[in-house]
Amino acid sequence: MGLRWVKCSILGLLMGLASVQSGAEETPEAKVLALANGLASISSSTDAPEVLHGRLCQMIRTNMDIEGIGNTLLGAFRKNAPTDSLEAFYAIIPQSVVQSFRSIYELKNFTTEIKRIFEDEKSVDVHTVLQASIPYNVIFTLVPAESGGFLVRNATIEGLSMLLSRRSNVQHDLRRLRRAGSKDPVADLAVEMAEKSTPCP
Repeated sequence: MGLRWVKCSILGLLMGLASVQSGAEETPEAKVLALANGLASISSSTDAPEVLHGRLCQMIRTNMDIEGIGNTLLGAFRKNAPTDSLEAFYAIIPQSVVQSFRSIYELKNFTTEIKRIFEDEKSVDVHTVLQASIPYNVIFTLVPAESGGFLVRNATIEGLSMLLSRRSNVQHDLRRLRRAGSKDPVADLAVEMAEKSTPCP
């Protein structure tokens, strides 16, 4: 069972990479879907953190530049998110940040989650979290999700790798920061994790 699951995860990743590699004939939406499928297979992997990190770096280095990923994901946001909320999103995220792309931890459902966040800002104060994190130039921003998990914003490949390698400890770390008196434990945790990340070679 375990071996079959690992094979399926690897197959899903390879299919995602192959789709992205097909190049100019694909629509931006197809590229986003291929990337999401590949990353989703990584996010459920039980491989060691250094293996995940290498695989993530390889995906980016061989298939799409960071700016291209950001542009295609933002194209999906433009198509699926309410206009007024999207304008607020653009105002907060500097478009000149080439070293970042927009993703979420539950990648298979990213368009649905994007819509939900922007349509119901009472459940997640995404604007405040983003504004608190960007001045620190953090590698990624964690946003609590209604399901109990976390969404990822403003993530570079190093930050996403760090999150995947530490995903079981996130809740514990947030509680630790709250006990220590942190006024914004989400942003503070993002800074902590960014400082410990490993750059892509």
